[in-house]
Amino acid sequence: MRFINTFERHEGRNNLSLEEYYRQLRIELGDNVLTMKIVYLDTKFWLLLRDASLHPDRDSKTTNFLKLCVKLVSVKKCIFPISEDTFLEITKQVDLKTLKATARMVDKLSMGISIVGFEERVNTEVLHFIYHTLKKPVFDMSQLVWTKLAYNMEFYTFEHPSLSQSENLVMQKSFLDQMWSVSMMEMIEVMLEGGKYTRPPDFNMADLWNAGKSRHHHEARSYQQMYLNEIAGIVDCFRENLAEISVVIFEQDIGKKVPKSETEQHKAESMRLWGSVIYNLFRLKKVGNHLPSMNVAASLHAAVRWDKNRKYEDNDYYDFRHAVSALPYCDFFFTERSLAHLVTQKNLALDQVYSCTVGSNITFAHEALSNEFEVSIS
Repeated sequence: MRFINTFERHEGRNNLSLEEYYRQLRIELGDNVLTMKIVYLDTKFWLLLRDASLHPDRDSKTTNFLKLCVKLVSVKKCIFPISEDTFLEITKQVDLKTLKATARMVDKLSMGISIVGFEERVNTEVLHFIYHTLKKPVFDMSQLVWTKLAYNMEFYTFEHPSLSQSENLVMQKSFLDQMWSVSMMEMIEVMLEGGKYTRPPDFNMADLWNAGKSRHHHEARSYQQMYLNEIAGIVDCFRENLAEISVVIFEQDIGKKVPKSETEQHKAESMRLWGSVIYNLFRLKKVGNHLPSMNVAASLHAAVRWDKNRKYEDNDYYDFRHAVSALPYCDFFFTERSLAHLVTQKNLALDQVYSCTVGSNITFAHEALSNEFEVSIS
C-alpha cells in the first residue's frame, strides 16, 4: 500500500475538526462526481466486464462495452461508483485470480468512488429533509452521498491515549487522507496478508421474507396500504437513528452539547414522535422526492408482497439494495432482468420518478451510453 504523508499539512490546523474535514472532502468529491454522468453497475455487470478483461476474444459485445466504459472514464464523461453491497458481493469470490481482476476493474472505472452505506444515506436524507423544510441552507443531496471505497460502510477513526488532543487530530486527518487514497486492489491485498481474508457471509433472506409475506398479506387491501406498511417497518428500524438526529438538530440550534442523561430521558418519546412524523409525511404524500432510499426500498418490497405470484429469491437482498443505491443518485442503472422489470413496471416506474435509465443486458447498456455520448473506442 502506498504511504500518503500529509502530517505537515495538518499541523497547526486545529480549528478544523475531523468531522468538518471529512465533510469537506465529501463535498469536494460530490462536486467532482456531479460533473460526470453516473453509471451504477450491479455485480453481474462488474463480473461480465472482469471476464471481458481476462478473455477479450470470448464475447465481442462485452469487450466493446468494456472499451466504451474505459474510454468514457478516461475522458471524464462517466464515473462507475460502487456501493457497500457491490464490495461485499465482489469479495465473496474465492478464486484469487478473478477476485483481483474484479478489484482492478473496479479501480479503473470507479476511480475509488462509492456511494455511502444505506444506513448513513438514510440518516443524511432525513436530516437534509428536515433542514430543507425548516428553510435552512443545505447542499444538494446528490453532493452528500459520495465517499471513497474505504468508507462505504461507515466512517471510522482511532485515538492514541499517549498523544495530545491536537496530535491525535493531526494523526486522524492524516489517516483519513491515507484511507481516502486506498484502492480496492490495495484493500484486497491487505485483507489477504497473513491469511486474514474471510469471505463475507451470505444474506439468504428469501425464506424469512416469503414467510412474512404469507403471514401478513391479509393486513393490506391495496398496494398503497402495503406500501405504507413497508414504510412503517423501515421507520421502525430507524427510530433510534431518528431520535439521534433530533438531538443533532437541537444541539445545533442551541449551540452546545446536550448531556447524554437528558437525551436518554426523552429518547422513547423522541423515537415515537419522529417515527410518527416520517410515517405520516409518506401517508399524506408530503415527502416529494425527498427520502428516496426509504421510498425505493418500500416500493420494491410492497410490489413483491402485493403480487401473489411473485416470491422472494435469495438474490433479492442485494438486488434491492443496489436499486436503492442507484435509482435516486445515478443516471444509469444496469442490473438483472427481473429487477429491471420490477423497477420499470407501470405501477412503480421508479426509473421515471428518478430519471434513471434502467437496463438489463450488455447490448442495451452499450446503446444507452453510446447514444448519450459521442466517443470513439477505436
